[in-house]
Amino acid sequence: MAGTVLFTWTNNSDEANASATDESLLVVFNPGKSQAVYFNQLGTRADGTQAVTVPHSFSGDLVHCYMGFISVDGKLVSNSKYAGAITVA
Repeated sequence: MAGTVLFTWTNNSDEANASATDESLLVVFNPGKSQAVYFNQLGTRADGTQAVTVPHSFSGDLVHCYMGFISVDGKLVSNSKYAGAITVA
């Protein structure tokens, strides 16, 4: 769908301090516009996928995607991971 970025991940809640209820933190960076948008608390680690809507002005642009997780109580935050680059439809 136009203006949508789909993130997918593997639920690794059985590792270290990871929990199935950790909330997603997703970032889409548009280097051509020097603009980033972020989304948090839209889904959990257990969900494995989340679609986010980016500004319409991103259509046709190459964007870089990053993700991480934060515990429900906000005390634990994962390292961020580069999720890849895509061109927004």
